[in-house]
Amino acid sequence: MRRRLAVSIFLVFSVGLFACTTPYKPFGVGGGYKDEKISENRYMVSFYGNGNTSGQTVWNFWIYRCAELTLEQGYEFFSIAPVQKKSSMNEPGDERLAKFTMLDPNLLAQGDKPRGVPVYYYTTYYTVTTYSSRAIVTMYKSPVPKRTGILLDANTVKTMLTPYVSSNAKNKAPEKKNLLIRAMVEAAIRSNRVNKEKSIQLEKALRQRL
Repeated sequence: MRRRLAVSIFLVFSVGLFACTTPYKPFGVGGGYKDEKISENRYMVSFYGNGNTSGQTVWNFWIYRCAELTLEQGYEFFSIAPVQKKSSMNEPGDERLAKFTMLDPNLLAQGDKPRGVPVYYYTTYYTVTTYSSRAIVTMYKSPVPKRTGILLDANTVKTMLTPYVSSNAKNKAPEKKNLLIRAMVEAAIRSNRVNKEKSIQLEKALRQRL
Protein backbone atom coordinates (compact mmCIF):
# COMPACT_ATOMS: atom_id res chain seq x y z
CA MET A 1 0.00 0.00 0.00
CA ARG A 2 2.74 2.44 0.92
CA ARG A 3 4.62 1.64 -2.27
CA ARG A 4 1.52 2.24 -4.42
CA LEU A 5 0.92 5.53 -2.59
CA ALA A 6 4.51 6.61 -3.18
CA VAL A 7 4.18 5.78 -6.88
CA SER A 8 0.99 7.82 -7.15
CA ILE A 9 2.59 10.82 -5.46
CA PHE A 10 5.62 10.54 -7.74
CA LEU A 11 3.44 10.45 -10.85
CA VAL A 12 1.37 13.46 -9.80
CA PHE A 13 4.52 15.42 -8.97
CA SER A 14 6.22 14.48 -12.25
CA VAL A 15 3.23 15.38 -14.41
CA GLY A 16 2.77 18.70 -12.59
CA LEU A 17 6.45 19.57 -12.80
CA PHE A 18 6.89 18.92 -16.51
CA ALA A 19 3.44 19.96 -17.75
CA CYS A 20 4.14 23.70 -17.42
CA THR A 21 6.60 25.96 -19.18
CA THR A 22 9.55 27.00 -17.04
CA PRO A 23 8.69 30.47 -15.74
CA TYR A 24 11.14 33.36 -15.67
CA LYS A 25 12.77 32.86 -12.27
CA PRO A 26 16.10 32.12 -10.58
CA PHE A 27 17.37 28.60 -11.20
CA GLY A 28 15.65 25.89 -9.18
CA VAL A 29 13.34 22.93 -9.68
CA GLY A 30 12.17 22.96 -13.29
CA GLY A 31 14.88 25.35 -14.50
CA GLY A 32 15.36 29.12 -14.56
CA TYR A 33 18.24 31.59 -14.93
CA LYS A 34 21.66 31.40 -13.35
CA ASP A 35 24.32 34.13 -13.10
CA GLU A 36 27.97 33.36 -12.35
CA LYS A 37 30.24 36.37 -11.79
CA ILE A 38 33.58 36.17 -13.62
CA SER A 39 34.90 39.70 -13.03
CA GLU A 40 33.55 43.13 -12.19
CA ASN A 41 31.67 43.53 -15.48
CA ARG A 42 31.58 39.95 -16.83
CA TYR A 43 29.10 37.19 -16.00
CA MET A 44 28.23 33.76 -17.30
CA VAL A 45 24.47 33.98 -17.83
CA SER A 46 22.41 30.84 -18.41
CA PHE A 47 18.78 29.90 -18.69
CA TYR A 48 17.58 26.30 -18.41
CA GLY A 49 14.14 25.15 -19.50
CA ASN A 50 12.23 21.98 -18.70
CA GLY A 51 10.87 19.49 -21.21
CA ASN A 52 7.82 21.63 -21.93
CA THR A 53 9.74 24.84 -22.70
CA SER A 54 10.60 25.59 -26.32
CA GLY A 55 14.05 26.62 -27.44
CA GLN A 56 12.72 30.02 -28.52
CA THR A 57 11.19 30.68 -25.10
CA VAL A 58 14.45 29.72 -23.43
CA TRP A 59 16.36 32.11 -25.72
CA ASN A 60 13.96 34.98 -25.04
CA PHE A 61 14.14 34.49 -21.28
CA TRP A 62 17.93 34.20 -21.49
CA ILE A 63 18.53 37.38 -23.50
CA TYR A 64 16.08 39.19 -21.21
CA ARG A 65 18.12 38.11 -18.19
CA CYS A 66 21.30 39.34 -19.88
CA ALA A 67 19.72 42.78 -20.28
CA GLU A 68 18.13 42.80 -16.84
CA LEU A 69 21.39 41.87 -15.12
CA THR A 70 23.28 44.54 -17.09
CA LEU A 71 20.89 47.22 -15.83
CA GLU A 72 20.92 45.83 -12.28
CA GLN A 73 24.71 46.17 -12.21
CA GLY A 74 24.53 49.80 -13.32
CA TYR A 75 25.60 49.32 -16.96
CA GLU A 76 23.95 50.35 -20.22
CA PHE A 77 25.21 47.95 -22.89
CA PHE A 78 26.34 44.37 -23.14
CA SER A 79 28.15 42.10 -25.55
CA ILE A 80 27.98 38.33 -25.81
CA ALA A 81 30.90 35.93 -26.17
CA PRO A 82 30.28 32.30 -27.10
CA VAL A 83 30.82 29.56 -24.55
CA GLN A 84 30.81 26.84 -27.18
CA LYS A 85 30.53 26.62 -30.94
CA LYS A 86 26.78 27.24 -31.12
CA SER A 87 26.68 29.82 -28.34
CA SER A 88 26.60 32.92 -30.51
CA MET A 89 24.39 35.97 -30.45
CA ASN A 90 22.30 34.61 -33.31
CA GLU A 91 21.95 31.14 -31.85
CA PRO A 92 23.12 30.74 -28.24
CA GLY A 93 23.96 27.14 -27.52
CA ASP A 94 21.07 24.88 -26.78
CA GLU A 95 21.99 21.83 -24.77
CA ARG A 96 19.77 18.88 -25.41
CA LEU A 97 19.53 17.27 -22.05
CA ALA A 98 18.74 14.49 -20.62
CA LYS A 99 16.89 11.32 -19.75
CA PHE A 100 14.74 11.02 -16.68
CA THR A 101 12.76 8.03 -15.53
CA MET A 102 9.01 8.14 -15.09
CA LEU A 103 6.74 5.26 -14.18
CA ASP A 104 4.12 4.36 -16.77
CA PRO A 105 0.75 4.20 -14.96
CA ASN A 106 -0.66 1.91 -17.66
CA LEU A 107 1.79 -0.78 -16.55
CA LEU A 108 0.87 -0.51 -12.88
CA ALA A 109 -2.69 -1.77 -13.15
CA GLN A 110 -4.50 -4.77 -14.55
CA GLY A 111 -8.14 -3.89 -14.97
CA ASP A 112 -9.17 -1.98 -11.86
CA LYS A 113 -6.71 -3.76 -9.56
CA PRO A 114 -3.08 -2.75 -9.04
CA ARG A 115 -0.56 -5.44 -9.82
CA GLY A 116 0.94 -6.88 -6.69
CA VAL A 117 4.57 -6.88 -7.92
CA PRO A 118 7.57 -4.63 -7.23
CA VAL A 119 7.34 -1.28 -8.96
CA TYR A 120 10.86 -1.37 -10.30
CA TYR A 121 9.87 -4.20 -12.65
CA TYR A 122 7.65 -1.70 -14.46
CA THR A 123 9.90 1.30 -15.01
CA THR A 124 9.51 2.81 -18.46
CA TYR A 125 12.00 5.32 -19.89
CA TYR A 126 10.96 8.45 -21.71
CA THR A 127 13.43 10.76 -23.44
CA VAL A 128 12.71 14.44 -22.77
CA THR A 129 14.49 17.17 -24.71
CA THR A 130 15.24 20.34 -22.80
CA TYR A 131 16.97 23.51 -23.95
CA SER A 132 19.38 25.94 -22.37
CA SER A 133 21.08 29.13 -23.53
CA ARG A 134 24.26 30.54 -22.04
CA ALA A 135 27.08 32.91 -22.89
CA ILE A 136 29.63 35.19 -21.28
CA VAL A 137 28.13 38.67 -20.98
CA THR A 138 30.42 41.71 -20.78
CA MET A 139 28.81 44.95 -19.62
CA TYR A 140 29.71 48.52 -20.52
CA LYS A 141 28.92 52.12 -19.60
CA SER A 142 29.42 55.26 -21.67
CA PRO A 143 31.97 56.12 -22.85
CA VAL A 144 32.50 52.68 -24.35
CA PRO A 145 36.13 51.66 -24.98
CA LYS A 146 37.28 51.60 -28.60
CA ARG A 147 37.49 48.28 -30.45
CA THR A 148 34.59 46.88 -28.49
CA GLY A 149 32.61 44.30 -30.43
CA ILE A 150 28.92 44.38 -31.25
CA LEU A 151 26.94 45.92 -28.40
CA LEU A 152 23.30 45.50 -27.42
CA ASP A 153 21.37 48.20 -25.61
CA ALA A 154 20.11 46.60 -22.40
CA ASN A 155 17.15 48.91 -21.96
CA THR A 156 15.92 48.21 -25.50
CA VAL A 157 16.10 44.43 -25.03
CA LYS A 158 14.31 44.58 -21.69
CA THR A 159 11.60 46.96 -22.92
CA MET A 160 10.84 44.91 -26.03
CA LEU A 161 10.63 41.63 -24.11
CA THR A 162 8.90 42.78 -20.91
CA PRO A 163 5.32 42.04 -22.12
CA TYR A 164 6.41 38.55 -23.20
CA VAL A 165 8.30 37.74 -20.02
CA SER A 166 5.62 39.25 -17.74
CA SER A 167 2.99 37.04 -19.37
CA ASN A 168 5.17 33.94 -18.90
CA ALA A 169 5.50 33.55 -22.69
CA LYS A 170 1.77 33.88 -23.36
CA ASN A 171 2.06 37.18 -25.22
CA LYS A 172 3.73 37.21 -28.62
CA ALA A 173 7.48 37.76 -28.53
CA PRO A 174 9.21 40.19 -30.89
CA GLU A 175 10.99 38.51 -33.77
CA LYS A 176 14.56 37.66 -32.76
CA LYS A 177 16.06 39.44 -35.78
CA ASN A 178 14.13 42.65 -35.10
CA LEU A 179 15.02 42.53 -31.41
CA LEU A 180 18.74 42.19 -32.09
CA ILE A 181 18.82 44.85 -34.81
CA ARG A 182 16.91 47.37 -32.70
CA ALA A 183 19.16 46.74 -29.71
CA MET A 184 22.34 47.02 -31.82
CA VAL A 185 21.27 50.25 -33.49
CA GLU A 186 20.23 51.85 -30.19
CA ALA A 187 23.53 50.84 -28.62
CA ALA A 188 25.45 52.37 -31.54
CA ILE A 189 23.51 55.64 -31.22
CA ARG A 190 23.68 55.91 -27.42
CA SER A 191 27.39 55.07 -27.31
CA ASN A 192 28.03 57.80 -29.92
CA ARG A 193 29.36 55.39 -32.52
CA VAL A 194 26.90 56.63 -35.13
CA ASN A 195 24.58 59.59 -35.49
CA LYS A 196 20.90 59.34 -36.39
CA GLU A 197 21.59 59.59 -40.12
CA LYS A 198 24.20 56.84 -40.14
CA SER A 199 22.04 54.69 -37.90
CA ILE A 200 19.62 54.24 -40.83
CA GLN A 201 22.46 52.90 -42.96
CA LEU A 202 23.56 50.67 -40.10
CA GLU A 203 20.08 49.18 -39.75
CA LYS A 204 19.90 48.42 -43.47
CA ALA A 205 23.30 46.74 -43.35
CA LEU A 206 22.31 44.65 -40.34
CA ARG A 207 19.11 43.48 -41.99
CA GLN A 208 21.12 42.22 -44.94
CA ARG A 209 23.57 40.39 -42.69
CA LEU A 210 21.29 38.80 -40.09
